[in-house]
Amino acid sequence: MVYQGFDAAGERKSVEPMAARVAPEQVYSAHQSRHRLLARAPWSDEAMLSAVARRVLPELIAPDDDAVH
Repeated sequence: MVYQGFDAAGERKSVEPMAARVAPEQVYSAHQSRHRLLARAPWSDEAMLSAVARRVLPELIAPDDDAVH
């Protein structure tokens, strides 16, 4: 659910706008559940950032096959 918010269109990536995009009919409850998840997150920030970097960096440095040469 949190990933859906980050992956969705929109500039603001704070909890309430994400909740509004992902569950517009239940903004309050979606906001509360996401806020609780993030506030009580059992993962370490360093481990999470490392995992994201491992998935994202290869995409950023991979040659673009569609690029015009």
